[in-house]
Amino acid sequence: MRRTLTIEELRAGIKRLKEEKEQADIKRGYCKLPPPKVSDVWAYEAYKTHLPEIKEFLADYAKVLLTSKQVVVIGESEKLKQWRELFDVASYCDDDVLKGKCAFISHVYLKEAVEGGAFSKVNKYAELAQMIAKTLNDYPYSIYEKDAFADNYDGGFDKYYSQKQEELQIWREN
Repeated sequence: MRRTLTIEELRAGIKRLKEEKEQADIKRGYCKLPPPKVSDVWAYEAYKTHLPEIKEFLADYAKVLLTSKQVVVIGESEKLKQWRELFDVASYCDDDVLKGKCAFISHVYLKEAVEGGAFSKVNKYAELAQMIAKTLNDYPYSIYEKDAFADNYDGGFDKYYSQKQEELQIWREN
């Protein structure tokens, strides 16, 4: 009878395969540095803190979409800019689900509202409103604290945020 692998064995195998792939990429000349990772704990704190306000905004935005029957570009406000930057940084966390949620909020919903995008080009306002409604009705996500990547986050939210913004800016320039 075949033995089932444990979680630890699976994690070790995944880590080994990633390292082998990185080494093979370096040998082939692919040596782009990976983006700096952001603490899952910090990203979750940002997500949990700002999500109620963002959900309120998205609900109002969905109403505007359905009332006007077109994708409306609101333009950039200080609050929307702050949310986009915050969730952009949070999208570099290690937790895949949280990373996806933060990236989607920043790069789809808020981008569409601020400057337009794929939905505004083809005026798929109903699809965008439906996606927003699904996001608003999703069960709130939470990280599994035991496996969360903590990095060097010590609870200083703003300090850590500015540090990671700088690291990401340097990474993007290279």
